Amino acid sequence: MKTIRIIQLVILLLVIVILAAVLVVGLLGRLPVTFAGVFGNLASVDSVMVFDRQYNGSGLNKIDADLSTASIEFEFSQDDELRVVYYGPEKEINNPTIDIDYDEIQLNINQANRFGFFNNIINERVIVYLPADFSSDIICKTASGNIKMNDNMALNKLEMSVSSGNISMQDIDAPNLKINLSSGGISADEMLLEQYGIKVSSGSVKLNSLKGTGDIKTTSGSISIDSYEGSGLLKSTSGNVNLGLKMLTDDLDIELTSGGANIRILQSAPDFSCDFDVVSGSIRTNFGDVDDEIAGASFDYDFTDDANNKLRIKTTSGNLKVEHVSS
Repeated sequence: MKTIRIIQLVILLLVIVILAAVLVVGLLGRLPVTFAGVFGNLASVDSVMVFDRQYNGSGLNKIDADLSTASIEFEFSQDDELRVVYYGPEKEINNPTIDIDYDEIQLNINQANRFGFFNNIINERVIVYLPADFSSDIICKTASGNIKMNDNMALNKLEMSVSSGNISMQDIDAPNLKINLSSGGISADEMLLEQYGIKVSSGSVKLNSLKGTGDIKTTSGSISIDSYEGSGLLKSTSGNVNLGLKMLTDDLDIELTSGGANIRILQSAPDFSCDFDVVSGSIRTNFGDVDDEIAGASFDYDFTDDANNKLRIKTTSGNLKVEHVSS
């Protein structure tokens, strides 16, 4: 009798969860992330080309996109043509949720919230084919969709905001970069920047190369940069930092609450000083004099007598490994 009641309780709980998911989808037009992984593969609706619109993009100097459930991709065309292609559910061919407004200077792309079931499992995406010489501003926001840069891009300004989704880029050359991501990951090849700010609540940042001055902050997620040149702040509340340090142009601070750091100094003749502090964990280097058996330690080291820049690393709970790998 007791076993039957337990089974009935489990079934009831499952029904409640399913009904809650259906209710949220009906109200928001998409599944929340926790439900999406469970129900995302139960059904699949193929997307179709809803529209393909072409414009003369010779005067384009700004793109502003605000999407609810669709992903967006950017790549270059072969000439000064501006083209916007939207793939979505077949029912939208006569009444698309994507609205395009272009005045030959600024392109606005907006998506209305859709009320319906299982919208999140439709492969909705907008592809923007930029004029070949476009190098101005892109401001892009998605609620539940990815942002993807399919080509190398040199821009004046790039701002991206994603609630739930990933951001992937090729090479980016821009004076100003700003990224806010609530849940997802960021990846890029080479990033040549002047000023940048990257903030991630839940997700990791993985860059092949980064040059510039700015901050990267994650609440829950790791930061991995194969080749770093610049200055600023790398901060993670819960996550590790893996860094290939090529050159400092000013001070670099690395702050970790729960996580460790693995730093590889790639510069053949480092010209900066080091200031490391570990509250609970060990410090290990292949230069200087430090006892890596001690839990909780501080370490100071100057590569040159006249070092102007400083590498500061502080971890509350985690180990620190710093090695000079180039000679």
